[in-house]
Amino acid sequence: LITNVLFQGRDKDNKVIRPRLGRLMEIIVSYECKEDQIIDDFYFNLDIKDSFGNKSVSIGNLFSGNKLKNPHLKGNALCIIPKCQLFPGEYIYTISCFVNHQKSDKIYDAGVFTVESGNYYNTGKLPSYKNCSFLLDYAWEIKK
Repeated sequence: LITNVLFQGRDKDNKVIRPRLGRLMEIIVSYECKEDQIIDDFYFNLDIKDSFGNKSVSIGNLFSGNKLKNPHLKGNALCIIPKCQLFPGEYIYTISCFVNHQKSDKIYDAGVFTVESGNYYNTGKLPSYKNCSFLLDYAWEIKK
């Protein structure tokens, strides 16, 4: 069912680049279903681990509530991450596909993708990877 997975980023001019910390990231999953298959619901899930084998995140359209409506028998599903929060480095992913509430494909340690360094907070500063495994948007202020 799953035929390919592509991880890519976008720069300020919307040109395709490698995934980069703090920039838009896209995951494109290519798939192909059986000719006679009737699809009522269609879900993908990616479990992402860092290079030490620690699970970083699980990304699935079942969790986000993004139902993939009227999928073609062959095509691409797109996941958009507005701001990549993963630290620079290599990540290993496992991908699963569910059709009509049945697991139809699961590929363990399907591949590796790299996140390049970026200026996440627009300050030129980042905490040490030893202190955390991903970044969040936040703000500090004095409460009156």
